[in-house]
Amino acid sequence: KKPAGCNSDIRLYRYTEGQRFGRHVDGAKITLKGRTEFTVLMYLCECDGGATQFFRDHDGPTVLYEFQPTQGAVLLHAHGQRCLTHAGAPVRGGTKYLLRTDVVYQ
Repeated sequence: KKPAGCNSDIRLYRYTEGQRFGRHVDGAKITLKGRTEFTVLMYLCECDGGATQFFRDHDGPTVLYEFQPTQGAVLLHAHGQRCLTHAGAPVRGGTKYLLRTDVVYQ
């Protein structure tokens, strides 16, 4: 497969104090350009808390990796069948802004 670009469906997420995004896996989508294979998260600011956490399994407590929002950072991870269960931890202070898109392959 070859990369064909990014999904034109770009989302802006905003999380304020106390908000979080629960455990989930990102599903692949079929677009006009091809099939999405990777999630791209672009962090627009820093906040207290709000880390993206990746878990060993869907229901277990073990966090394999945690990425704290840093302004200008980009986090890329596989989705679809290869996606690890992940979550956005609660924001403890400030506001978390990020953009999300997907890398599309043909």
